[in-house]
Amino acid sequence: MIENTIPWDRHYPEGISYRLDTPSQNSLVDLMEKSFADYASLPALDCLETSISYRELDQRSRDFAAYLQQYLGLAAGTRIAIQLPTLLQYPIAMLGALRAGMIVVNVAPQCTSDELKQLLVDSGAEAIVILANFAHQLEAILPETSIRHIVVTQLGDQLRTWQKWIVNATVKYGKKLIPAYRLPTAVPFGRALRRGSWQFFQSVPVKADTIAFLNYTDGTTGVNIATVLTHADVVAGIEQFSSRFPLGLKSARALENMSMPPTNAYAQAFNCLMVMKFGGRNVLVPKPGDTASLIRLLKAYNPKTGTEPAF
Repeated sequence: MIENTIPWDRHYPEGISYRLDTPSQNSLVDLMEKSFADYASLPALDCLETSISYRELDQRSRDFAAYLQQYLGLAAGTRIAIQLPTLLQYPIAMLGALRAGMIVVNVAPQCTSDELKQLLVDSGAEAIVILANFAHQLEAILPETSIRHIVVTQLGDQLRTWQKWIVNATVKYGKKLIPAYRLPTAVPFGRALRRGSWQFFQSVPVKADTIAFLNYTDGTTGVNIATVLTHADVVAGIEQFSSRFPLGLKSARALENMSMPPTNAYAQAFNCLMVMKFGGRNVLVPKPGDTASLIRLLKAYNPKTGTEPAF
């Protein structure tokens, strides 16, 4: 056996190997569907005082997958752009697209019209899920892209009924945070889920080397460039995180995590996915810059972990 010559290995805590074991799941779909089965009754996501269980996340993401696959007729490998802050709609749309064998193109909420156009043109995305607050930017550049299908959502669309109307009315009419736009073919997110629930979802075999995400970053170039992540890449990242994670937190009862913007690759692997592997609960923070609200959430949930990458 070749002796390990990595100098920092001797500083690893006891029980931590410097080699990563081969992941037991081939794809993110395998990993998530196991969590849906193992933790069905446990809370998966909390956002703005609304909680949904793993069973509900399973059903809603399956409905969205069926909408893309059966209602829209999109094939596996189609690129689906998602421009959302940290809302319940993001993991539902993201997991639904992955379950349908499609590629998620993450678009940062703060993208300008020019940046959005560059991302959509470069990725070749054919569909987009977008917050209504940003829809006017999409309208301005839509003819220059390959987008054929648009799903628009408002901030409160996946909240409980009374919360939904209050939050959406406050954002649109009270604070006037939704500029006027005209996208005649756009479908509301809730309607897309209902249409998907009427369809039969056909499971798609997703291999380890299937592309899962196109994550864009400008790095030091000033131009957004796509980082291509396969299912195997992200699963390996999850395994890496989890192998270093304290054993005492690998429990559905112990692991609560504050999830910040999910369009960053680190936040995806840790917040949205690794926490779900252990049946933990992600507390979604739509506006982490609101310090007072963030402090109230921290006091209410007392989370064990949390990340806010690059913000």
